[in-house]
Amino acid sequence: MGEQIPTVTTMKTVPVLATVLLLHLAPAAAAELEVPGLIVTRAVTSVGQKFCRDFSEHWTDNKINLIIIERPSARWGSIMTIRYNQDIVFQTIVSPVMRNYDAVIMQAVASVQEEIQKRIINQALLQTGDLSSDEY
Repeated sequence: MGEQIPTVTTMKTVPVLATVLLLHLAPAAAAELEVPGLIVTRAVTSVGQKFCRDFSEHWTDNKINLIIIERPSARWGSIMTIRYNQDIVFQTIVSPVMRNYDAVIMQAVASVQEEIQKRIINQALLQTGDLSSDEY
């Protein structure tokens, strides 16, 4: 018998594995399936991947889906954008030689939480029956 390769499963990968399994088993219902608490990252560089990893470690809300997009720039570093429901809720520039990197992560988490809470409150207060959610 050949040597088995050990697999590592962490708490953060379990929901992703379950989602992949559900999408594979039920492709017809996949369009209606929504998994809360996902942080989708589009990081290209190691700085962007570190930002995404550190942000997700400090993020505590497991009901909100976020998208973190990195745009690398040779002049500025990486421009990190965090989106919630297609809207930009936070944007910053990170570089490999940042001195206050931990403060930027904590500021990102706090700013995103505050902005999402504002949007949820505004949506609840301004919800009317005449307009659809995508109309102005």
